[in-house]
Amino acid sequence: MESDSDKQSVLASGAKTGLIGAIGGRFLNVLGNVLIARLIGPAVYGIYAIGWTLVRFFSLVVPLGMDRAILRFAPKYWKKDAAAFKGLLGTTNLIAVGSGLLAGIIFFFLSPWLANSVYKQQELVTVFRLFAFAFPLISFLVTAAAATRTTKQI
Repeated sequence: MESDSDKQSVLASGAKTGLIGAIGGRFLNVLGNVLIARLIGPAVYGIYAIGWTLVRFFSLVVPLGMDRAILRFAPKYWKKDAAAFKGLLGTTNLIAVGSGLLAGIIFFFLSPWLANSVYKQQELVTVFRLFAFAFPLISFLVTAAAATRTTKQI
């Protein structure tokens, strides 16, 4: 049986790794955005930023909470009922990717209206249509990340 100090050591080690990863990820994100802005210029970067912001915003809604379902129900089945655990992951991924695909299709076809009526920028149509393909992928990645948090295996 693990002592409290062993548990605290494991927790501290995990927190340190998570903090370093978060800081490193933020740094790479900023560096990537700076490089993109320098390469494509401020006007085009503004158009890109609008598209990316919409994708990030909708990525919170599009998986329909399946990441939270994994975090809530998977620990009950992990290492106890492999078939139920596998079924939970399969079902949540299917629902998340399906909703991401549906949202991507809707976003793809609404891109002209959104770009012309809401933003009054014709150039956004192409950007929105390209970002529409990201919805299914982001939905899958959100649920996959939740599964790795549940199992504590990356």
